[in-house]
Amino acid sequence: MTNWRLLFIGLIGCTSAAASEPELITRAAVQYPIRALDRGIEGWAELSFTVKADGAASNVKVTASYPGDVFNKAAISAVTRSIYAPTSADRPGQTRRILFSLLHNGTARSAITAKLDTAMTAARDKQLPQADAVLKEFEKNDELTLVEYAFLERVRGTRRFVGGDYANAASNFDRLLDILGPTLSANATADIQRLLVMARVNAGQFAQALADFDRLDLAANTQGADLTPTMAAIRSALANGQPLNLKTSPPP
Repeated sequence: MTNWRLLFIGLIGCTSAAASEPELITRAAVQYPIRALDRGIEGWAELSFTVKADGAASNVKVTASYPGDVFNKAAISAVTRSIYAPTSADRPGQTRRILFSLLHNGTARSAITAKLDTAMTAARDKQLPQADAVLKEFEKNDELTLVEYAFLERVRGTRRFVGGDYANAASNFDRLLDILGPTLSANATADIQRLLVMARVNAGQFAQALADFDRLDLAANTQGADLTPTMAAIRSALANGQPLNLKTSPPP
């Protein structure tokens, strides 16, 4: 068994379909699976669940994870053991993303970076078959570090944005921000945040786009300032119950 145990387990966000989020009273500890720890495997799991009126988390399900189901059991256990403040009614539609990261493993290998650079260039040049050919090589790769996976999410998000799959592109950019978090430079973070909001607008996710724009304070930085008129139009339309049909450009 390895004698190093430097690790980071991040619980990212808890969002709700309800007007307000239930108050988390006890956040249960997440146990890094020993086998994954010994083998140096990193990853994440995204979960959906319901907070019952008595404050218990129920119907906990993994909606997406990497790699495979390595971290599913640990993630489900952590969410199930969490305790929320009692409410007047059940709160379905809660979500949480849990990251399992080994602090010493925050690098990207040059061979993988080179391949992803090739795919990114192809995607930006709208050479989607070429980008897809490279991305297909990573479909069965379960040995990427989180940094490498985050780069893969950026490429996937860009390819999907250019190809018009905006909802999935938004998911890629959102996950990318969670994975890399504070390790990104301010400019890189703002750039990805802008792409996230643009993808949500193009996907018709107007309320979420506005919420992200405000939460991330994009109006205060250079990358996001150009979205201010669009977001103002969305804010006005949502407030007045008016229909919206907006697109942002150019693609990333």
